[in-house]
Amino acid sequence: MTKSVNNKIVKRVIVFCILTFMLALLPVRAENYASSEPPVEGRGIWVYATSFKNAEELIGNFTLFKSLNLNIIFFLVKGWKPVYFNSSIRPIQPTDWDPLKVAVEKAHELGLELHAWFVVFRDPYLAENKSLATVYSDGRLDSNWACPANPIVRSHLLKLIEEVVANYNVDGIHLDYIRYNNSRACYCEYCREAYKNETGREPPLNSSDPDWDNWTAWRIRQVTSFVQEAHALIKSLKPNVKLSAYVFSNITDAVHERFQNWTDWIQKGFVDFLVPGAYTKDMKDFKDRVSRVLNVTGWQVPIYMGIGVHAFKNEVQIPERIVEQINITRTLGAEGQVFFRWFGYSDGEYLPLNNELAKALKIAYHNQTYIPHKLTRLVDTLPSIVYSNSTIKSLHFNFTEKSIMIQVTGPKGTTGFTSIKLPQTVMDNDWSGNVTILLDGTPWPFTKVIAYNWTYLTAEYGHEKVHEIKIMIPEFSTLTLTIFILTILLLCIFIFMKRENISSTSSCINVSCWSTKLKLFKCAQINSLLYNMKNVGD
Repeated sequence: MTKSVNNKIVKRVIVFCILTFMLALLPVRAENYASSEPPVEGRGIWVYATSFKNAEELIGNFTLFKSLNLNIIFFLVKGWKPVYFNSSIRPIQPTDWDPLKVAVEKAHELGLELHAWFVVFRDPYLAENKSLATVYSDGRLDSNWACPANPIVRSHLLKLIEEVVANYNVDGIHLDYIRYNNSRACYCEYCREAYKNETGREPPLNSSDPDWDNWTAWRIRQVTSFVQEAHALIKSLKPNVKLSAYVFSNITDAVHERFQNWTDWIQKGFVDFLVPGAYTKDMKDFKDRVSRVLNVTGWQVPIYMGIGVHAFKNEVQIPERIVEQINITRTLGAEGQVFFRWFGYSDGEYLPLNNELAKALKIAYHNQTYIPHKLTRLVDTLPSIVYSNSTIKSLHFNFTEKSIMIQVTGPKGTTGFTSIKLPQTVMDNDWSGNVTILLDGTPWPFTKVIAYNWTYLTAEYGHEKVHEIKIMIPEFSTLTLTIFILTILLLCIFIFMKRENISSTSSCINVSCWSTKLKLFKCAQINSLLYNMKNVGD
């Protein structure tokens, strides 16, 4: 009877061991950092030059932007008619001070980026000349839109961009309305003649025409070629000045209704980052728009989602909704947000919306962050993203050692920064042990930030020489924990058996059997993860 009781006890202990083994395989996470902020994030705001009466008012608002932890200002320099900088080819407003000059100087003093915002083809100033205006398929002329294909229009707009890049220390050029108004444009005399000369046919008037796809492709080329020319011009003048654009988030609508094929711009390297608009109060719709954009772009360039502060008639975006939309972009992996827009003295009833936005930003933004497009940025297929303010000489994933090796260099006397952004699912399932970072072979301090669905591992160092950063991945952290637990439990069973005089045979416990099974255990997800990573050469 005693033996029977003892055997039952031993069997219960064995069941307990098995359950413990299963629990040990679950991901271990010591803390929940869901409310942490990404250390790398673009935070922009669109601002009209006309929002400020004078330089003092502009300076006061820019100082507020800094306190709200924004880091990019998209400053309107060309709207519909006048421009807000010293130009030799366009009317200037105001005439008693230079808004762009003051904006650039104050932004840089505060550590903010200043991007010159251009409204491109929506141009009533040019459209006053009827030969340059958009004409629709029904023959109606649009006095608000210039023809995107007309060489005179394009030359004028490129000249304005050249004046800004050459004469002001801007960090970027930001294109808006870089598209046709709709699919019924443009049938001006120039477009009809140009299309006929290229194809031998008149432009079709409706989408049922067999030639419609060719006509669509022709108009897409007009917009894309302008972006290409703007990119070439900017980089020839100042290679470090960035080119970005506001685009429609629905790529199907963007391509077929606006002839704005922004995925092509990304693939051809014409833009440094994009701001797709997602102006909606419906959270499911907002989430769907962000997801679609990120699925299409594949993190090839930084994506900062456009969030509307006053995008709805008779309704204000409340702070809680703005914060929720910020958090959705973070969770899905967008690298920043841009808000439309900040209001000024001339905006009347909209001015109180600034307070609502400020409340939201105080909730969502607690610290200053690095700007993604300002850093060296390399993307892997996880997706994982390596950011650095250093020059990355090489990036290598070592499959044997389960490590990531990065060689970096930079100007002597400056501080280097490298951060790797990884999906949290990878960290939970595969890298739940202690990550080690070595700098030139020596263990080096780093920070680990868990922000929504992503983990950031960040190290700082001096630029004294070419450094080798090695991120050591724990190969079998879960297995090690499991073996440790089982060893303790089996030891307890052994002591219990000795005290009760139970033989190992009668209890059916075969330690060598457990050992063999443990040797067969593999962390398949880690091996698969590292197998799929690609080597990146010099």
